[in-house]
Amino acid sequence: MKKTISRKHINALLDLLEDQGIYVRAMQDSLFLRLLLIRKPNLAAVSFLGNIHINDNCPLSTNSLFATILHEAIHAKDRKKNPLKYFFSYFSPQIYITIAAILLGLGAMFLPALFLVSLTLFAVLGLPWISKGRFYLEERGHTANLAVEYWTTSKISDKHIKDIARKMSSKTYWFMMTYSYSLSKMRARAEQIKTAETYKKYHWIPILKEAQQLIGER
Repeated sequence: MKKTISRKHINALLDLLEDQGIYVRAMQDSLFLRLLLIRKPNLAAVSFLGNIHINDNCPLSTNSLFATILHEAIHAKDRKKNPLKYFFSYFSPQIYITIAAILLGLGAMFLPALFLVSLTLFAVLGLPWISKGRFYLEERGHTANLAVEYWTTSKISDKHIKDIARKMSSKTYWFMMTYSYSLSKMRARAEQIKTAETYKKYHWIPILKEAQQLIGER
């Protein structure tokens, strides 16, 4: 039997996050995020500048909303812990395309040889390279989605795990990891959740234990 998470549980999660310095806002309140929604109108939520922003025009069930907020909370907490490391882990290696762009401009003005080298570098860095840093951070975030499913249904469907693995190996995350690797890692996370449920320990992502306590044990 599926357990339905109520608005009361969601409000309790928001209060918990606020106590930890993480706030939830509407994406429509930010000019930058409104521009992002023009390109991605179905984007449900995003962690931005240490807080969580929800798309008011993308209705979710209370269970999905709870999982989404928890997912983004993990990102927000990871970012707050070490902003610079988070930034470079999440956006590498594509972030280095910025450096290539600067070199490209300098080469265009002063050195033809530098222009050709930086043009090649610019093109190569823009490709969908494997990004273990971004994958690790998203692996942590998606663990929340699996955990909420387990708390509310007492199981984790293999279809859910496969859907996450497909997403991680798609253009959604700029092909950051292979499907097979993503699948094996998320299946391992699912087993971790079941083990953690048995021993009531979430030492690897502490906020999960706090969130589970909010909705009550089955």
